[in-house]
Amino acid sequence: MSTIRLGCGRAGTLFYEPDGLLLRSCLIPVSSRHGEHLLTFQLGYLGPGEITVHIALEGDTGALSSPKNTTALLRGTDADDEDEDGESAHRRIPGVWLTYATVPEREVAYRYTVSGQPAEADDHLRGELVTEISGRLPLLTATTLAQATREPLPEGVRSQPVMDWDQADGSGAEPCCPYSARPRAVQRSRPHHRALGPMRNICT
Repeated sequence: MSTIRLGCGRAGTLFYEPDGLLLRSCLIPVSSRHGEHLLTFQLGYLGPGEITVHIALEGDTGALSSPKNTTALLRGTDADDEDEDGESAHRRIPGVWLTYATVPEREVAYRYTVSGQPAEADDHLRGELVTEISGRLPLLTATTLAQATREPLPEGVRSQPVMDWDQADGSGAEPCCPYSARPRAVQRSRPHHRALGPMRNICT
């Protein structure tokens, strides 16, 4: 378990694992008077291949927020292309999945959850990353816990279409403020390459 403080205009790392997930958050003022702020979560995958995760944001997210529940494809560090000998020409920069919510000038509480998928079809064991953020502006407290669970994913979560940022135009590498050019999301129907199981990628 880890705990950090998030202040106005400051970013912090909530979770980091080599060859696994990287989760960062920042608190951005919406106006010059520093009233409302934008709380953002930037999730990336630093391992090889691609993984699919389920992301949920609970709490009073305000009028300006991303969808509260998403199934996202995270691209890792595989090469973009190969030469004639099959050797990697270069390694791809992992994309970033952005989730955000408006933070009003009062006491708040949010819960951000990243759920992996079971590695085995007949076993519900999977990894789960949970961040609880609470407090009042200008300083919030974020506590993050990585754990393993056998609690089955709800059918409504498992049946969501898998969303994938279009990386061809640089989407996913934007600054953490959604007022800039927004990444374009498309639905993918092909199977993902890897499931995010309960061991290294979340629950070390």
